[in-house]
Amino acid sequence: MNIMTDNNNPHFVTSQNIHSDNEYTKWLREIKSRYQAVRSRVALQANYGALEFNWLLGRDIVQKKAETRWGSGVVNQLSLDLRGAYPDVKGYKDRLPSVEELTKLLDMVEHELREYKERDKSDHDVAEEPKEQE
Repeated sequence: MNIMTDNNNPHFVTSQNIHSDNEYTKWLREIKSRYQAVRSRVALQANYGALEFNWLLGRDIVQKKAETRWGSGVVNQLSLDLRGAYPDVKGYKDRLPSVEELTKLLDMVEHELREYKERDKSDHDVAEEPKEQE
């Protein structure tokens, strides 16, 4: 069995029926490099997916006016309900947002929606200005 301790240096452990040479070592490095590239892409996709989920959740809370409709404890309750529904979700990439994270997310979403509405309004104001007569 051959175990690589880092990307450049092979560490050989006793194995039967293997005749390792430089070509094998080079091939193993290529395999490790491909594997590491796939792991990196998967991690990026998982992080993007978690970020997208959290942003959409924050947007939903803002758009539904959840705190006005269901009370100031709705963010905490939502976090508890989601954690209760998915108790096995652990780790950074898979975890559900905490109450603090949801609160920060809500602030961010509300800020972005305000900016969007202001830009949209100013675009309409510019479009509605009368053109000067030449």
